[in-house]
Amino acid sequence: MKHNFFLFIFTSWILCSCYKDKGNYDYQQINETSINNIDSAYTVFIGDSLHIHPQLSFSKDPAGTDSAYEYEWWGISSASRFQQVSLGVSRNLDIKFGLPSGIYDVYYRVTSKSTGIQAQQKFRITAQTIISEGYLLLCDNNGKSRLDMLSYSQNDFRYLPNVLNTVESKLPEQGKPINIYCYPYQPTVYGIYLMTETGTNRIDPESFDYNATYNISYEFLSKLPANFAPQNISSGGNWAWLYENGNIYNYFRAANIYYGLPLNIYQGEVNTFRTSPFIAATSINAILYDEDHKRFVKSNIQQSYCTQLPTGTMFNFTTGKDLLYMNYNRYTGGVICAVLEDKPSGKRYIGRFTMAGVQNYYAEITATDIMQAENFAFSPDLGFMYYNVGSKVYQYNLSTKISHLVLDKGQPITVLKFHTFFYEASASKTNTYKVWAPKLLICSYDPGLPSAVCGSMDMLTVLPVTGDLTPFLSFEGLGKVVSLSYRERI
Repeated sequence: MKHNFFLFIFTSWILCSCYKDKGNYDYQQINETSINNIDSAYTVFIGDSLHIHPQLSFSKDPAGTDSAYEYEWWGISSASRFQQVSLGVSRNLDIKFGLPSGIYDVYYRVTSKSTGIQAQQKFRITAQTIISEGYLLLCDNNGKSRLDMLSYSQNDFRYLPNVLNTVESKLPEQGKPINIYCYPYQPTVYGIYLMTETGTNRIDPESFDYNATYNISYEFLSKLPANFAPQNISSGGNWAWLYENGNIYNYFRAANIYYGLPLNIYQGEVNTFRTSPFIAATSINAILYDEDHKRFVKSNIQQSYCTQLPTGTMFNFTTGKDLLYMNYNRYTGGVICAVLEDKPSGKRYIGRFTMAGVQNYYAEITATDIMQAENFAFSPDLGFMYYNVGSKVYQYNLSTKISHLVLDKGQPITVLKFHTFFYEASASKTNTYKVWAPKLLICSYDPGLPSAVCGSMDMLTVLPVTGDLTPFLSFEGLGKVVSLSYRERI
């Protein structure tokens, strides 16, 4: 045992003596690549140019000669995680973006030809069609309908005159414009309806294209007369109410419950009554106005008839007056705002009440030139009423009953409204739709200019105290706008 121990010591000493660490290591630094000047995310319209010019630096190659490296750009769609699409093979990305709409994870890779060492950076591209979202403006172009668009993306608007022509839509020429209305049937289905004197048609919400099955007749259970031309559609959710020449119909697309018989009839009666074109709709109910009996009535999705409202505490729901304006203002807790006219006395009144029939305001309007007022709108958050007499816009305070001039456009006004957004509560839209909803929209036109370029649209901020309107956004050179709506995105 002792012999083996000394043998082990001796052998270890011999081995250690044979190895001498000279400390002469020859390390070679690699040529490292740094990639800068690429943002984390881009948004681009399909068909538009996309330019991304990275700043590259190489630790062992200050000149960074292009021929010494290989470059790759490729994307992977979030809708198809396994399909890789090449975007380019040059140092910079200068392309006309032609991939389908969607979100893409994009990679940029730089490879050294001499060493094979790679550097890579990932970013995201959101591709949109140029008609993805924005204000749709139904215009009167010498007695025919023309659809213009203020397309919105990346905090900016782009004006698209005659957008259906731009996208080569197959919708035939339509007659004199009446109304346009956009609403979501359900979270994944969206409707854009153009109402004209020659009929009502919807267009594809993504491409704006058209086929014959998009005519409103395909949403009815029964055959319609050839001259059937609705003038209004309103919805508070999945259900929609449609008005056509004194009749009201409703429709639930999500469950394929099509428009059927007119709802403007009382239970147990055989004859319908004429309704006003104004509809104040929520997700399950709508307030209508019986023109024959001069009264407010309710339509419920579970009933094929209308019911009278309960006895009012401030005014009789059978008013005996003409309805000049009505809208459901959901921002103030859900209030119907109505303007009525009593022709014998030459006076106009404001009535406000809830869908359940609880009244909270009724008074004569003591405002400047109120009997000549043409259009009305109620501020969704401050409660002021706005109206125009010709080119002049007035604000009316319901509490003080005082009006004052807040704007004179100097030209005829065709649209005066606050637009209601369905997706305002969407987390991605709180800084857009929520900001725009309380803006007063005014469309006007210059009679001295051709109809194709005579129009304008102003978005104006309403002040919380009595004062002039503050300009927010303005657009000139539009068509003569008759009606507008907004194509929304969640």
